[in-house]
Amino acid sequence: MIFNTTDNWQNIIQLESLLFFVQRIQELSYDHSEFLEKNISATVQDIIDEYIELLETYEKFSLSVNAKEVDLLQEELEQKIKNDPISTQLIGDKLKEYIISLKDGNEKNKINTLELLKLKLSPKNYLKTLRKHINEILQQPKQKGKIHNIATLMFEFLISNGYAKGTIYHFINTTFFNKKQKITKNEDINLFLDKFDLRDRVYDVYFHCSKLFDEIQDSCSEFNAEIIENKDFEYNSKAEKIFFKRNNSRSIIKCNNVKAKDYLGAMKRAEDLISRISDIFTLFHHKKKVWISNYCLVRDDHKKRAFQANATMNSMSKLHDYDIEDTKEILPVFIGKFGLLDDSLKRFTRAIDIHSLSLETKDASSQILNLWICLETLLINTKDSHISSIENAIQTVISNQYLKHRVDILCVYLKEWNSDLFYRVVQQLPELWRVSDIRSTLALVALKEFEPQAELLLAEMNEVPLLRYKFMLLVKEFQNKELIKKSKKFIEEKSIKDIRRVYRTRNRIVHQGALIQRGENIVEIAHYYLDMIINFVVLSKIRYESINSIDNFLLEQSTIKKHHDKFINSSDISSKNIISIIFGPDNKI
Repeated sequence: MIFNTTDNWQNIIQLESLLFFVQRIQELSYDHSEFLEKNISATVQDIIDEYIELLETYEKFSLSVNAKEVDLLQEELEQKIKNDPISTQLIGDKLKEYIISLKDGNEKNKINTLELLKLKLSPKNYLKTLRKHINEILQQPKQKGKIHNIATLMFEFLISNGYAKGTIYHFINTTFFNKKQKITKNEDINLFLDKFDLRDRVYDVYFHCSKLFDEIQDSCSEFNAEIIENKDFEYNSKAEKIFFKRNNSRSIIKCNNVKAKDYLGAMKRAEDLISRISDIFTLFHHKKKVWISNYCLVRDDHKKRAFQANATMNSMSKLHDYDIEDTKEILPVFIGKFGLLDDSLKRFTRAIDIHSLSLETKDASSQILNLWICLETLLINTKDSHISSIENAIQTVISNQYLKHRVDILCVYLKEWNSDLFYRVVQQLPELWRVSDIRSTLALVALKEFEPQAELLLAEMNEVPLLRYKFMLLVKEFQNKELIKKSKKFIEEKSIKDIRRVYRTRNRIVHQGALIQRGENIVEIAHYYLDMIINFVVLSKIRYESINSIDNFLLEQSTIKKHHDKFINSSDISSKNIISIIFGPDNKI
């Protein structure tokens, strides 16, 4: 979460629902937000496209239908539509009949049904209905769950239709946290929504580049790119003057008429285009590699302006990470103490080697392939299918950590928001619950006896309704055993959907040569789960010294999950056992 001041908001109490919506969009569009807190998924439209492509692939190559794969997509589609009021409204009363047709029909009939659904959910129709729904739901400040859901759907829709996360983040900040812009009513949401009309713009994108491009400029023209000789001050802007100050060791490559929804999208497409030229050049000439600058000039002829931009961030760099001080602390411990049996050490070392390769490229397709190879290298050592082995391992590990992780993240947010208040409240807890900050946070959300202390925090959260929502969500879930079990089941099912999506994307790249245009989210998913596995292997070996091999680790995690699930089922929530319920049975008061 990001905690902005709301000085330009006229009345945050009356505008609570708008502020909540805005903070959720900001969380989703901020690169370094916690992966599990964002909790985004594919849109209904994307699932339909994926479903159609899968069925057409089976038909085109005369392949046997993978019933499990189809059933998983079918289940995901039904569930997503159920949780998407916009799709439900647009599909109308015949939704049940469409679902039956998908379940009972042959492949050809299924494709026909999916195409009908896709027509009903056209981006234009969806956006129009979505805007209306947003304006209506913001008039219902008590419906936080629905507002949270509709904000997530809005973000997923924009990303799916080609808008860059950075653009969404920029518009949220400049619209709602701008001292020159007063926010006075819920209808001010339209200032933000008006910026997204689904139209492609046309841009020219310039990079400084190596002189080698001069030698292949005829080939560049085939990609609608050219090497320019003269400085081109079309708008006589400051950005142009800065960019065209170059020395003689550089050339300038221009990508013409790049179509995109926003300038960040245009920059990414131009980068991908030049990367293809570079890769083809390297195919025939291994000794030297062409390069481009990590910044560019983008011209928007529609708005008659030009501006400089830094090149897009590597998707692999966007996850929450160790800061440099933590890295300096853990690195010597890792080097000095980490060791596995020979076979496991080879697998682990190979995985981190390939992980490093993924950081050296921005190409999503290459990153997805490398990350999947890492997962296979680490987790496959049985006769089970590759995908099953990876699914089972990831589902088990994340299930074991999810409840504790949520408390940990809330603890971090509370301290970032108001550390002085947090520690004043913590001092009112019994000493037993002040052993660590995460234990204090658990006491505040999970035990009714500390409700007065929790209220002291909640009373000051008028400017951070999203934080209050996260806090109260844990209160609701962690004080009800059935909801705790439901929470674990949710993340287990989500991890399967995530891994299956990565796997299908990997198959498209390998077997069809697909270029993944908007693969950033897939990279983030694969990277998150890979890092999770690596980090917990390291933790199990260094801190607990409980394993000697990766197989030890997987068996131990499976045993922990069975023990934890059994403990939750057989225990009542109380101050005596809440730590074991949330953090695992090995953790006691």
